Amino acid sequence: MLAAGYSGGSVRDAISRLHAHCEVELPGAIGEGHRRWRRKSIVAAIAFGAVGLLGVLAIVIGLAYRERVGGLVIFGGFMALVGLPEAILMSLLPLLWRGQFKMHLHPVRISRDGIWLRGIGPVPWSDVAPPTYVRVMTKSEPGGRLAVMPFAPAGFARANHDVPTRMRPRLGPRVYLTTQFRYLLVPGVAGMTEHEVMQVLAEAHRMFAQHG
Repeated sequence: MLAAGYSGGSVRDAISRLHAHCEVELPGAIGEGHRRWRRKSIVAAIAFGAVGLLGVLAIVIGLAYRERVGGLVIFGGFMALVGLPEAILMSLLPLLWRGQFKMHLHPVRISRDGIWLRGIGPVPWSDVAPPTYVRVMTKSEPGGRLAVMPFAPAGFARANHDVPTRMRPRLGPRVYLTTQFRYLLVPGVAGMTEHEVMQVLAEAHRMFAQHG
């Protein structure tokens, strides 16, 4: 257990503790990228559900007025076939990912040795660059504009060879059409915005990277 705990407050307080003790522990939270991904899944489920229900309604109308608008049956069947299965799938995704979301609640520990996040670490500071925003294309993981710490060459090699395969998704997003992990995803911290977390990590990187 690290000596310098943190139970909520300003980013200035966290950085002050970091300077005073060369270590700080922050309460983990689901990061902005994953929260945004969950919101999109919910919106997509509602949209596909609406399409599917309109399809069912079109089928009913088509059957009721078959002589006038019988073609609605075929059109409605297509809409229902496309919309309803997708709505169910998008609704189930947050449940399927519930176990994955739990890993974000692990404490974020920052010290001279590196950073612990999502139950994995320490990742040495020399293995990563300072936090920045990049646009990452992924297949199924949260993607788009993400707050990350890009891996340095040594960190890239360690992340993609030394870290056990089942643990690698905890590091960050997997780039589309590759099996490589190029970025350490900035963790969420309870009581802090994504930008504030990046400030703390940037200061820690400035302090400790030369010792990694």
